[in-house]
Amino acid sequence: MLVYEKLVYPSHSSVRKAPQNIKEDDEVLFKHEYQSSICATNFLKLKNVDVLQDTVFDLSTFLFFAPYTHINGCFTWAEKVEKLKLFLKAKTSVNRGVWITQNWTWMYFHWMTDALTRLIALEGEVEKFPVLLPISYKPYPYIVESLELLGYEYVWYTPTQRVRVKELLLPSHTASPGNYNVTFLNQLRDRFFESTTTTTTTTKPLRKIFISRSKATQRFISNEEELISLLISFGFEIHVFEHYSLSKQIDLMRDTQCLLGIHGAGLTNMLFMPSTGSVIELRNRGDQYNNCYFSMASALNHTYYYLQGDGDSEQTASVNLRIDLVQLINLLRLASVTQTTI
Repeated sequence: MLVYEKLVYPSHSSVRKAPQNIKEDDEVLFKHEYQSSICATNFLKLKNVDVLQDTVFDLSTFLFFAPYTHINGCFTWAEKVEKLKLFLKAKTSVNRGVWITQNWTWMYFHWMTDALTRLIALEGEVEKFPVLLPISYKPYPYIVESLELLGYEYVWYTPTQRVRVKELLLPSHTASPGNYNVTFLNQLRDRFFESTTTTTTTTKPLRKIFISRSKATQRFISNEEELISLLISFGFEIHVFEHYSLSKQIDLMRDTQCLLGIHGAGLTNMLFMPSTGSVIELRNRGDQYNNCYFSMASALNHTYYYLQGDGDSEQTASVNLRIDLVQLINLLRLASVTQTTI
């Protein structure tokens, strides 16, 4: 049952800065992202609703809240029937909860930018409720660690059971995936900075970080060994973020001035860099669709550079790239990255 609905942030237009090294021939890759419409953010307060698998359902109105729980915002009748079968099973109960998940939020990028921004949208509006999490999220430690850093409790639920929630907060998406409500994204960065300590001794971010995917089975750099030798000569540190806790990644990034890596979840960590840093994305040649990190850099007030590599596939999600090292040297010099060794 709907108790009330409240608008938190109106719909608006987001304007992005062009890449610092944009070439005329490459405008087609980015120009459609220079301005984007961002949806309004609201939240619902519901009473006595049910969690059915991966969505929220109100029996009193026979309403699925798919627009709040799924990217596509709707279910087929067959999908609805499958979810409603849970009413044939015994239910469990939760007193209070907040829902922030959708189809993709088990993945690092989407958890940070799509899920956690929904929590930020609620701060100052209502008291904190524990976050409802499906048990399928347990293998991903950054989910729990991020909630604990932000001061949120959480409740695990089993998607194969019906879960009756006595009071539920249901914030809407703050933007479509790959787009951002700039205010909420920057507030999220501030909240992480407030919640973590740092051992850094510098007064200005100085580190240069390369995100290595040497342990990955796909979407890696085929000539990474030569690339790493070059980057070390420019003073870059080489890091495999999968080996680190979230707290260590935040601590590392808050002292970073330049972040470089292939298109992938590691670039999400620009969220933890102080504003006015530099981000260099190694992209699949000709890809004009995967611009989430370009848009994110602009939202966080970082300077964005790109370099196209020659891939073995047109599918950016699985492509392996070969990077032209001469072009990379020229780009690093353009970005004022000084070579420290010969």
